[in-house]
Amino acid sequence: LKSPEKAIKMYAKIVKNGPRWDGAPEAQMMGGRIQEETKEYNEAIGSYMQAMIRYPDSPFAEEAAFGRIRCLAAVSDSNINDMEAAEEGWHAIGVFNAKYPNSRFQQDIEEMRHHLYRRLAHAVYKIGEFYDKSAKKPKAAIQEYEKLIKRFPNSEWTEEAKQSIHRLQMELEGTSEK
Repeated sequence: LKSPEKAIKMYAKIVKNGPRWDGAPEAQMMGGRIQEETKEYNEAIGSYMQAMIRYPDSPFAEEAAFGRIRCLAAVSDSNINDMEAAEEGWHAIGVFNAKYPNSRFQQDIEEMRHHLYRRLAHAVYKIGEFYDKSAKKPKAAIQEYEKLIKRFPNSEWTEEAKQSIHRLQMELEGTSEK
């Protein structure tokens, strides 16, 4: 169809009128795919979720799970300060890997996992840095840096967080001695 809006409505109507029809899982999937292509990521996430929930045993469930993760990563990238989509995507990848360990999407999933790992680690580091440098709350900074080290031990900010913790602890000891 030439109009994505009409196509989405058509696929939704197919699913609504024939939810048990053999073609319904594909129709649900196609609606999500069109929404994703038109950058309606939140709507696509909902369509993909419906495909996963309504048709978990269909051949389209795996593709829907992958599409959902792709859209969550896109939402995360477009809203740099909103880490909710990145967190949700991170958890969705864990579920995906458990459910589809031999997926044909595995290489793409691994790239998204690495990307989200980096985004989330950097966000935690930036919070620690804010408490450290701007808010001047060393205890809160230490908590955030420790969270980074525990949750993202292989991040590029882990070593810097360790050094910051050491420095802040020395400062706190010096303050308490005075």
